Amino acid sequence: MIINKICLCNFGSFEGTVNLDIAVNSEFQNVVLVGGKNGAGKTTLFTAIKLALYGPVAFGYDSTTSSYYRRMKKLINKNSLGKPDLNTYVELNFDLEEERDLANYKLIRQWNYEEQKLIEKFCVYRNGEILNIEERESFESYLKILIPPQLFDLFFFDGEKISDFFLEGNSAKNLREALLVLCGYDTFDIMKNNFRRFIHQEHDYSLNEEETNVARLKNELDNNEKSIILEKVKISDLQAEIEKTEEEERQLEKDFRKAGGLLAQEITQLKNEIYREEKNREEKHEWLKEFANNYLPFIIVNPLISEVKNQIIKENKYQKYIAVKETLDESFISRIIQDQVNNSNIRIVDSYDQDCANVFSRILSEHIDERLKPNFDLNSFELIHNLSHDNEEKVLELIRIIEGMDINIITDTKLDITRSLAKTQKLKKKLEFSEKNNEELSAYSLFIEEKKEKIRTLIMDKGKAEIYLETLIEQNKELKVRLNKAQEILESVRKDKSIYLLCNKSYEMLSDFIPMLIKDKLSDIKKNFMYMFKQLISKDNYVDEIEIDEDFNVTLYRRSNMRMDKLGNIIEKIGLEAFSTQIGELCVKELIITLGISKKTELEKNLVGYEGNQEVTVPIKVDIKEFSKGEQQIYIMSLYWALVKISNNRVPFIIDTPYARIDSVHRANITTRFFPSLSSQVLVLSTDEEVNQDYYKILKPHIAKEFLIAYSDTEQRTLLDEKYFFEVAS
Repeated sequence: MIINKICLCNFGSFEGTVNLDIAVNSEFQNVVLVGGKNGAGKTTLFTAIKLALYGPVAFGYDSTTSSYYRRMKKLINKNSLGKPDLNTYVELNFDLEEERDLANYKLIRQWNYEEQKLIEKFCVYRNGEILNIEERESFESYLKILIPPQLFDLFFFDGEKISDFFLEGNSAKNLREALLVLCGYDTFDIMKNNFRRFIHQEHDYSLNEEETNVARLKNELDNNEKSIILEKVKISDLQAEIEKTEEEERQLEKDFRKAGGLLAQEITQLKNEIYREEKNREEKHEWLKEFANNYLPFIIVNPLISEVKNQIIKENKYQKYIAVKETLDESFISRIIQDQVNNSNIRIVDSYDQDCANVFSRILSEHIDERLKPNFDLNSFELIHNLSHDNEEKVLELIRIIEGMDINIITDTKLDITRSLAKTQKLKKKLEFSEKNNEELSAYSLFIEEKKEKIRTLIMDKGKAEIYLETLIEQNKELKVRLNKAQEILESVRKDKSIYLLCNKSYEMLSDFIPMLIKDKLSDIKKNFMYMFKQLISKDNYVDEIEIDEDFNVTLYRRSNMRMDKLGNIIEKIGLEAFSTQIGELCVKELIITLGISKKTELEKNLVGYEGNQEVTVPIKVDIKEFSKGEQQIYIMSLYWALVKISNNRVPFIIDTPYARIDSVHRANITTRFFPSLSSQVLVLSTDEEVNQDYYKILKPHIAKEFLIAYSDTEQRTLLDEKYFFEVAS
């Protein structure tokens, strides 16, 4: 990655739009020098780059939280807040190698106030085209892999702070984590730590309780299913026994009937039937008797019936006619008419206007008589019966019954009586036969009742068995549910155990694998360190070897000639362990080889009391803390350079206060050997006292771009100029 341009707008102490073109085009001019006195805004540049790349992640937030915005508000240029259109953003333009192509990216992270709330917008352009949300998120993920956020601080070399990273108590841990992240091995280390945490948690995978529970439930289920089978067989046997007994009962009933036997129910039915037949005959005999008394005499004289009927009807008409005639005679009608004429203006006159009311009454009386007169001869008619009205009705009703009567009903009734009598005799004979053979038939009845009782008992037993079977089936369902649940728990525990075993194996594998990966990298770090250290340090043979043990403790060695007897004297005085600590484990290993012994514990036996003045050239531990401040920074920069080289990360490096503790000789070495080879783009932030005029002259051939930032107390903002503090005569 090569950063081409940084643009800040109303960001930090930078008011308005400030552009820094920091593109480098030559591997020999890879340094971008940014000069500025303390508080001028150099660190703001670093913060702007980090924010442009990572946004909230730069400050350790997962997203744009309220805490993130509170921090961002402090970075908005205070002078710009009073302007109507506040616009704060940082823009980063860089080239990125993508396989064989070089793509240009532009990241713009912008902050604006909307409805009194700070809002962040983020845009990514690739080769001039804006990425959509999905493409942008994919790019952000790729960027975090390319330059892990937790590694970004390592790319920012602060001469004042970096010594804490490499020299203080956590130096071994810091070195190990930096190596793992730079080489991309941190994922393995995270996995290993996660596996270790998991396997060190309390686990109980004995499975005894779960397996016992499953086995017990299986046994209960098996026994239950066997009981179901036995109960089904029992029900089937009972049903067969019922059918067999019912067949025996039917056969006994057949034999019983063959013997003329009647069941009690049949005897009752037989007696009821005889009673009904006798009752029916008695009713029919009574009917015949009533018929003979009430209707038979009239039926015998049936031809006179119609004459009587006609006579009665004529007498009825005659009597009505006589009654009306006697009432509506001429005098009665004449009085009515005369009364009506007298009480009105009506007059009854003839064609000569003569009163003719009496004539009219007589004529009207004659017409009424003519109309009401019966149509038979009244002169020859005589009243014979002269019945009252009630008697007349009774006689006519009797005549109607006789006329509508079917004489065959008498014959049919007699035939019914004859058939009923025959049927009754037959039923009685059947009943008498059964009663005569009572002893034999009683035995049959007893057997039949025994069979019936047996059938009732079998049906009850079958019913009980069916109820018990239903209970067993319900228990079976419940046991299956409980067994399934117990098996799920057992499978879950087995799965957890399997995961535990897998984590254990994975942890053991990574425990072996990570050191193998690191081993070669450590060898490269040692080589690169020694190369750069010798390039930078002004003293010859100041350090000959570097040893980094498996715990990432760094030890420097300087080869020296030592007499065997003096080494023996040291061991005798301070002891073997203190001796190892003082001269270093690397020296102990070489002494073991030189003396031809196999164990460290044999050193004391071979060296104490050693006679002779034999000398050996061995690596003696050099205490880094005894280095001067400048030498310590040379050590740190060499180790830093070695780490950068093994990472193969082509990213820009930012160096702040690089010469803080460095003397003039070492500054020249750093300028000419460290910066040009550290990276293809090195951004050096310096005060005029660090890269002063003399070192500026030395650094000048490697400078691609140079800037000077200065904070104006008058304008209360940072001003940018494309030059350094000094001019160098060409």
